[in-house]
Amino acid sequence: IRNIALYQDPNGPDAVTGMCRSPTYYGRPNFDGIFETIGMRTPGADIGVFFCGPKPMGRTLRKLSRKWTKNLRHMGTAFDFHKENF
Repeated sequence: IRNIALYQDPNGPDAVTGMCRSPTYYGRPNFDGIFETIGMRTPGADIGVFFCGPKPMGRTLRKLSRKWTKNLRHMGTAFDFHKENF
């Protein structure tokens, strides 16, 4: 995977998915940054957070949904966490 990340053509399709507009991001996501950016760009919105995956990550996303709902309450923005288990 390291070679893919190093030699990925920035103007071509993604080396993993083959898609042009959906790049693969490597490493742990900056969830705080993602929540903040989406929340600040969509004042007054109810934003759905949908998750299916490992329980520890689900707990993290649930906590962040609550945290950013509280932080952006003054803008009327809320994150609504949903999870599915199979």
